[in-house]
Amino acid sequence: MSRVTIAQVAKHCSVAKSTVSKVLNQTEGFNVRPEVRDRILAAARQLNYRPDGIARNLRMSNVRMVMVVGYNIHWATAHGIYEGLLASAIDTLRKHDVRVYMDMNQSDQQQDEWSAAMMHGALVLPGRNLQVRQFMQQMNVPYVTINDQPYFENESCVCVDDYQGAVDATEHLISLGHRRIVYKDHIHQKHDQETQDKKHYSIPDRRRGYVDAMRKHGLDPLPGYDQNVQVDEFLDQYILGQ
Repeated sequence: MSRVTIAQVAKHCSVAKSTVSKVLNQTEGFNVRPEVRDRILAAARQLNYRPDGIARNLRMSNVRMVMVVGYNIHWATAHGIYEGLLASAIDTLRKHDVRVYMDMNQSDQQQDEWSAAMMHGALVLPGRNLQVRQFMQQMNVPYVTINDQPYFENESCVCVDDYQGAVDATEHLISLGHRRIVYKDHIHQKHDQETQDKKHYSIPDRRRGYVDAMRKHGLDPLPGYDQNVQVDEFLDQYILGQ
């Protein structure tokens, strides 16, 4: 039988997960009506809720902990995109005696227990981004998002300047004497072909950088730069067919 989560207790009581977490963890300074507290404690007993032992030990020992949150590690470190960044961040945190906990699960179920770990902060990778950020906001946990634009007004984000990167790459090719320069987006099979809304912000930024650099030097962007198609289709339609 799977372990009962804070989310299940909250649903049983018709209250917020943050309220359940603070009541069960006896958060100092948190006030709630006695009848709500009693209802939560009764539900926890009825459902046989058991807090996470590791999280409880971290809380009692005053260990500082920062979470690194994303989707599975194979995607997160694909082609070394985040590998160097995470290695540097973890090394810096450990130099300051901060424990690092990485959650790269495909499921968001474990999120129900994060509050019990008394996080001091988090690094949030793309993927589970918005839901995780909403949770951090609700629990008042400081966090920094990596490679994504701000969603909430008070967010701290570390982003790549994809526009300037595309400009620099295009102008480098132009400086070498190339004039017929093509641009092709990367397609993430699961998301980009299903809906334009799932595209990462970097895609339009890179396209714009390519177009601006070409036009700055009096060159026309080649057809296909704004098409979201597979590589073989792109080559057939826009390169080999020219």
